[in-house]
Amino acid sequence: MYLGPQVEEFFLWPAQRVLETIATTDDFKSNCCLVNLDFFVRHGLLAPEHPGYLELLRKLRSGDCS
Repeated sequence: MYLGPQVEEFFLWPAQRVLETIATTDDFKSNCCLVNLDFFVRHGLLAPEHPGYLELLRKLRSGDCS
């Protein structure tokens, strides 16, 4: 059974634009947000000084997508 394309198109965005889009819109699916945020934390693009950092880590650890 064909369900249609999973991805319509790709864009190369700077990390800051991805972070802003995640924070201010619903343009990314929640599972995609988790993957991106985990990447940003692991690579130091989201640092402990960022507001809500500890809460974000708690949610990433628990798998909370809200």
